[in-house]
Amino acid sequence: MCNFFSCVATRDGRILFTEQNHHSEIIMRANLRDTDLHLRHFVRLECVPPFDSVTVDEQGTLPGWFENERASIEARVIELAKRVASAWEQYEAVERPAREQYQAVELSAWEQYKAVERPAREQYKAVKRSAWEQYKAVERPAREQYKAVLSTITGYLPAVIE
Repeated sequence: MCNFFSCVATRDGRILFTEQNHHSEIIMRANLRDTDLHLRHFVRLECVPPFDSVTVDEQGTLPGWFENERASIEARVIELAKRVASAWEQYEAVERPAREQYQAVELSAWEQYKAVERPAREQYKAVKRSAWEQYKAVERPAREQYKAVLSTITGYLPAVIE
């Protein structure tokens, strides 16, 4: 699982990120090729609070272009992570009351649903039970008659029919 803030640094100098913080999502959306390490033109990076360092989120040898520009790339990632974190805090401050209000309404609706659903389910079970009993009352004699007819057919090998 990737941590906040996940991004991808590309050979052409871009720092790519998405709202989901998953390298796989970034790579898919940017249509980056992730099949051959030697042909790959990006590096997976992460920066977590307090946003003072960058971690490479992959193993193996890093490409020369990244090593040559590492300090500059890391500085840009840290600055971007701080800006995204600030925007995320603002978003959460606005989103939180709306989510809490939704959850209160949803909980009330769920309780109302359960109050209606319980008696409806019991009524359904009663109707279903009655219908099943009526079906079995008709089905038993029909099955016996069927077995009787089968036993009169020459060459028929009876199976267990219950």
